[in-house]
Amino acid sequence: MNRNVLPLLVCAILISTPLFMPLSESSKNDKDVQGWWSNYSRDKDRDGISDVLEWKLQQGDRFFDSDSARVFIRYNHHPTDSDIEKLENLGIDVTYRAQYIDLVATTMPRNLVYPVSTWNGVVMLDDIGKAVPHMNEAVPAMGVNQVWENYGIYGEGISIAIVDTGVDNAHVGLDDMDDNQFTMDDLKVVAYYDAVQDNVVCSPCLPGESLDSGTHGTHVAGIAAGTGDGDAAPDGSRHIGVAPKASLVNVLSCCDGDIEDIIRGVEWTITNQKLVEPNIRVMTSSLGEQQIEFHIDNDGSSAWSQVVDAAVESGLVVTLSAGNEFGSATAAGCNTIDSPGDSRLPITVASLDKDLSLAIYSSRGYTSDGRVKPDVAAIGSSIMAPNKGTGTGYTSKSGTSMATPLMAGIVALTLEANPDLTPTEVKDTLVAGYSIEREILDDDIDAASNNCSIAETRPDNEYGYGQADPKTFVDISGNIDASLSINWSLEPEYMLVNDSYVEVKPRIYNGSWIRGVSDSSGQSVSIGVEVRFGVDSWSLADDLSDNGDWSEWQIQVPEQTKKGNQTLYARLVVNSEQMSPMASASVVLLNEYDTDDIGSISSLSDSTILLLTVLLLALTVGVGIPVWKRYQKLVNSSTENQKQNVNHLLLFRSLTDAAQIALLYWTAMRFFLRDEGASQSLVSAYYGIALLVLGVSLIFWGHIADTYGSRRKILLYTSLGCTILYLFIPFLGIYGTIFISILLLMLHGSGRIPRAIASEYYPNRQGEFNGVFWGMFALIYSVAYLAAPSIYESLGMNAIVLFCLLLNIAAAFCAFRLNEVDIMAGTLVTDSSNHLNFNVNSFSLDSLRFKNSWVKWILLTVFLIYIPRGVIVYNAPNYFDDIGYDRSFVGVIMGYSVIASVILYPWLGSICDRLGAWQVLLWSALLYILLWGTFSSAVSTHLSAFIFIIPVIPFLRTSRDTLMSQLTALDERSKGMGWGVFVGTLGYSVGAFFASAMLGWLDAKDMEIQMQYLYTFRASLVFLLLASVVAWWLNKNTTKEATVW
Repeated sequence: MNRNVLPLLVCAILISTPLFMPLSESSKNDKDVQGWWSNYSRDKDRDGISDVLEWKLQQGDRFFDSDSARVFIRYNHHPTDSDIEKLENLGIDVTYRAQYIDLVATTMPRNLVYPVSTWNGVVMLDDIGKAVPHMNEAVPAMGVNQVWENYGIYGEGISIAIVDTGVDNAHVGLDDMDDNQFTMDDLKVVAYYDAVQDNVVCSPCLPGESLDSGTHGTHVAGIAAGTGDGDAAPDGSRHIGVAPKASLVNVLSCCDGDIEDIIRGVEWTITNQKLVEPNIRVMTSSLGEQQIEFHIDNDGSSAWSQVVDAAVESGLVVTLSAGNEFGSATAAGCNTIDSPGDSRLPITVASLDKDLSLAIYSSRGYTSDGRVKPDVAAIGSSIMAPNKGTGTGYTSKSGTSMATPLMAGIVALTLEANPDLTPTEVKDTLVAGYSIEREILDDDIDAASNNCSIAETRPDNEYGYGQADPKTFVDISGNIDASLSINWSLEPEYMLVNDSYVEVKPRIYNGSWIRGVSDSSGQSVSIGVEVRFGVDSWSLADDLSDNGDWSEWQIQVPEQTKKGNQTLYARLVVNSEQMSPMASASVVLLNEYDTDDIGSISSLSDSTILLLTVLLLALTVGVGIPVWKRYQKLVNSSTENQKQNVNHLLLFRSLTDAAQIALLYWTAMRFFLRDEGASQSLVSAYYGIALLVLGVSLIFWGHIADTYGSRRKILLYTSLGCTILYLFIPFLGIYGTIFISILLLMLHGSGRIPRAIASEYYPNRQGEFNGVFWGMFALIYSVAYLAAPSIYESLGMNAIVLFCLLLNIAAAFCAFRLNEVDIMAGTLVTDSSNHLNFNVNSFSLDSLRFKNSWVKWILLTVFLIYIPRGVIVYNAPNYFDDIGYDRSFVGVIMGYSVIASVILYPWLGSICDRLGAWQVLLWSALLYILLWGTFSSAVSTHLSAFIFIIPVIPFLRTSRDTLMSQLTALDERSKGMGWGVFVGTLGYSVGAFFASAMLGWLDAKDMEIQMQYLYTFRASLVFLLLASVVAWWLNKNTTKEATVW
């Protein structure tokens, strides 16, 4: 039964088809598996019903009315009318459909809880819990009075939404702005929404129209924006709120109902923030989820937490209380941040005593998913504020409930100073960058009894970023120019948590260099980029830009800075009155030096890289001249017709193989895939499949050439086919580009035919010819490796494609000019009567056998050596990139590695002719073991780069091609050359897949990225040991002539 080669080509395409699935399908599957619910800390048994709801159902009628339950049904999509209809048809009462998060609130029969949890689209059934409140000296202690006195800023033009029990505006400190009962054009409460009744009661509200269902909300409102009118303190001072000229919006959401009312109130605030005058800019809530007998884990995914995240995303600055679960209690006080204080985007506020030490009751982090909380601290103990129902009286309350509106008032002051500030700028620039650093160990003994931040520095789990500093906030906010921007260039790191990868803080060595980018919007920069490590002073970074605009910059980690979990800050300061919003980055500063000294490599200046590039070009010219002379000497020994053909063949191969493949596949495609967000698994799989397809195509075209002749036509047609395919790439995305590149490689497989043709002209000088031939096009490889990163980074992928298109047109011209006498048929290749007649049945297993039995041992040895080459060579650029090398420098490394090979190629050819190619093949295996064993042994990156440059591939390629030329007959020469390259390419492919599997396995074990590569490289050395054994055996049992076995 015949076995065909052509099906191999089809199989390779079928193997690759999963890579070309539409991205939307892949993303859809990922969402179904990897949503927030897959790691929800309140559903530890992963059954789609929160643990709290299951526990409450087991308590009988203690929490719910008889036979019913209050349940949030949470979806993986926004609830539709059909979803509501389906629920109502079962008798489930839908009491609220959220607008900004994917849930509905229901009252449902208890016996339907478990069936509904299994519906398609329903991802979680959650308990609708209860909301409860978090329970004249604070203003001067926090420095608020300095803002009033120095800047005349009181929060005017800002509305603060109080999501709480309500606001009693019958109190004289909350009725109007000027405390003049005879004026009614300056009402303090500009709107009152009753979320329990879903009703806007008044807008604006006359004194007595805005109500408080408890006492908590009135107290909170007075802290944020009370005027201080009414009863004075014993010393005669008034109890003035932080932003006394800010307006208030009463969002009564607590506490007659449940958390549904809170969500309703928050969503009303989101919807109406720009309809209320003045606009709502700040929302504050000092409520928390009612606690039960056991601690409820809080990972920021509760419905309440998600809706306040949505509020921030809508443009509101949101302040929330951390909670009062006695964070000072040893061990038990950690991980006590309540929902919604565990949310990701709002500002979570801890409480200080009046002496500015942390209050013993203030809840502390981490959150259940390991995030640092709270975000900032403000005074919250013994705060005097309006007492509901008294009209003029004030009362004292303590708790993070009091600290939170104080922080909301501070935010209102900063927004008056700069109304253009975004919620992100308030939190990430002002709070994160300019809060006063505090250390729990310096506090009162009671507060310091429980340190929840042993691994944290800034922010920490007690104070967050520190104590709020209103004067500095206002100072800085007035100088922030949103048209300026700055960012850190830090590679993310990931850790496996609950079968899912979550991003963790990057780890940075002491003394290493960190880089970033900025945009000055065309303005002249007189100061530059300033960086702060934690609470250290600001330091000026180094400008790496070409024109002094600080578009690229770097700074070295100071040796003396505090190590551990730390926050880095960067700002672009144009002048003394104008700066960018701050860029902050949470990192782990390691108290150790990187033995690889990565920083000095990754931070090479442009001038240094330019110098290395110039030296490489000079070396290329210096080496190229003698190689060219050896080539000319060899070619001049031929007839004129042969001389012309060899020149065209060499040029064709250099243009198609060396130039296009080096530019596009081995360089630009690697950058393109990584820049488009492709995973390392996809990149490795791409190269595995690409190499496999290339290898199969080599045999395919070699067999066609040997069987049918017409090799000129093959070269011409494949070049024209490549030209057409290149035209599609600029219009395709990542998967379309991958597909076209695979098709191009199928056609590029014909690029090995020229060497087989040319070698027929030098039957007694095969080694010399192969050495010179490899050396010539290796020069082209060197230039291509050097040019590709610069072209790609400067002009993009389409420039690379255009360049390859032009090269391919030139290659087609070379093929057209070829005038070669076909060895097989004895006719001119230019004879148009010699058609390419493809007969699939001719691709039998017999056609793949060789007359000399030693050929299979050559192929086995070559295959084993190429596997670790596929592991190391095709992953080394990514390895260098991941550990800190600049891409341009990686291109220089690759260029030097090739130019070093050029030096050896011509001489190795002669050595193969004199000493025997078998022995040179053995040398290649042994040299690889020596060098790559050292390369993978965690040596410094300096030495790694040097080792990578040392050329061994000339030993392997020259000995392989020489042996294949010597041991194959003329009528199987093209096929033999194709098989020689195919097994090497197949080894590359196997190596790429081996590396993909190893890296994925090691990454799942949370191994550091550099060690993932090194362990993978070490594992591949096993194949070299096997190759050495086979090559040694061949060297002992064969002669130079390699007679038939």
